[in-house]
Amino acid sequence: MFKSDRSALGALLLLACTATVLPVAGMAPAGLLPDLALGPWYWLFLGALWSVLLAGPLRALQGLVARLVLAQRVRRDAKSAVGSLHQALIGAAVAASSDAFMVVSPAREVVYANAAFRSGREATGPARLPAILLEDPPGRGTQRSLWDYLDDGLAQWSGEALVEMGSGVFAERRVSATRVAGGYLVVGILDNVTARAYRERLEFMASHDALTELLNRPGFEMRLAARMAEQAPGRRRGFGVIQLDLDHFSAINDSLGHEIGDRLLQAVGARIARRLRGGDCLARFGGDEFCMLIDAAEDGDALESAAREIQSVFDAPFMLDGVEVFCRASLGLVHAPLDGASAQDLIKYADSAMNRVKRGGRGGLERFSREINEQAVRRLRLATELRLALRDQQFCLHFQPAIDARTGSICAFEALVRWNHPVDGMISPAEFIPIAEETGVINELGDWVFREAAAALGRWDAAGGARVGVSVNLSARQLLQPDIAMRLAESARAAGIAPRRLTLEITETALMRDPEFAASQVRRLKRRGFPIALDDFGTGYSSLSYLKHFRIDQLKIDRSFVRGLPGDRDDIAITRTIVAMARHLGLAIVAEGVETAAQAAYLRELGCEMLQGFHFSRPLPEAAALACLREDALALAG
Repeated sequence: MFKSDRSALGALLLLACTATVLPVAGMAPAGLLPDLALGPWYWLFLGALWSVLLAGPLRALQGLVARLVLAQRVRRDAKSAVGSLHQALIGAAVAASSDAFMVVSPAREVVYANAAFRSGREATGPARLPAILLEDPPGRGTQRSLWDYLDDGLAQWSGEALVEMGSGVFAERRVSATRVAGGYLVVGILDNVTARAYRERLEFMASHDALTELLNRPGFEMRLAARMAEQAPGRRRGFGVIQLDLDHFSAINDSLGHEIGDRLLQAVGARIARRLRGGDCLARFGGDEFCMLIDAAEDGDALESAAREIQSVFDAPFMLDGVEVFCRASLGLVHAPLDGASAQDLIKYADSAMNRVKRGGRGGLERFSREINEQAVRRLRLATELRLALRDQQFCLHFQPAIDARTGSICAFEALVRWNHPVDGMISPAEFIPIAEETGVINELGDWVFREAAAALGRWDAAGGARVGVSVNLSARQLLQPDIAMRLAESARAAGIAPRRLTLEITETALMRDPEFAASQVRRLKRRGFPIALDDFGTGYSSLSYLKHFRIDQLKIDRSFVRGLPGDRDDIAITRTIVAMARHLGLAIVAEGVETAAQAAYLRELGCEMLQGFHFSRPLPEAAALACLREDALALAG
């Protein structure tokens, strides 16, 4: 026996030692067990298979081997009986399993149920056949009893079904039913933890941000809508929404890498979450945008106080892989229910207030007002109409003269773009230039301004005007275009104007957006012959090293330092310092915003070569500018 069945015996030994063992006595369906006088039988759970394989008490290993040998011999002697028994008990339940198993008779009576099945149902007494509902046909939403389905002669079924758990409560479970000898059904009801956990994870991901595991925008909107639905008429409890945007986050990403950027977003989310109270919630909308529901904010003052507490999380640096990272944030506030009637409105209005902070210099907070909303609507409209304005030739150039401080004659003009809107009339560049920057229209608009300025110089030359120069503003976006030097040189050549007569004005902020690339761009422009002026000097990053690094030709003193002259001591000190420094560096000096004779006289005595401002002339249409050139000079007022 041992020689002839060595492999079979080894398999039985392995299975018997690892199987779940359950006595059959007192539980087996009548008539299923063979009439074998071999002592008590056992059911062994062999993974997904139940079988009667051995007889006798399970004792020491030697006794187990003897019983297995005996069972094998009996099986050979009574092959038909034991074979039938083995087939009949496939799929039977085990009491030790955490999944529910039962055996159901042809009369739909539960003749066996394990402890997992009884848990949560009848504590004592016979087990009751539970209702099990499945979709039939699949995808139609109609339901049918599993028992009716199996009565149609089906031998086996498995799939998702709704199982009665007790007290009329149904739960989705994985059900497997197999018909065995005698018409009995062996039914397993599996908790299907893996599938449920997967579904729960999918549901979580649908409403949460993958990076920070905070709510995402759809999840936040649902939470906000639910909070608004709680507002009972006459008992409205105020709450607020705060939109937060990190300032200059792209610079952190570019300089330290996206991995550090992601770590920063996670750290910011964690810090803010620690400052929130019960009932509040925090979401990340993507990028560096966060949004908060402040549940207890009875009025605008309470909301502003909560916002300042949120701002304080940025007072200390963030330590990321041993690197100290400082960042600030711009916050927009909206108070409900007065400021908005829907979750979408509240988020939109908070975003409008936050964007106003960013346009005003960043790092602050502002509460939404109707004025802000009107401005946001107007900005959106103008952003849409900007491209149409280029196509429909709604833009024009005005020219403001710069005066030679010694002679009083015109030595140059600054080209300033104006938008002659068909409905709104003349729109200030202070309003539409930032929109053009944000939308990218500034590149196309800037090219047009340069071409028109060069063409105007050509027309003035042909009309006999003095041969002066024109300065043109070059935006940060334009400066980042790799081929900008070549394109501007081609435009100047097409107009027949030497590049030395077209000064390019660049702001400090534009230079410092990408200093190394900006320096290389400035060198390319200068090799093409274009003079470079640093516009609004002293109002940007206030770093003096780039005066040498960027090979600037001209400094323009910002109007904010001219306004207080000659009486303001601080403005006097600043302008004196700028003029002295420019002289030592060999740079030409232009003072902007000169509005009085006293300012003009002081700046002339200080050593400024060129003066520009309303005291001499407002920006003029092209024809008026040409008329001034024909006179060849403007007298200094006063």
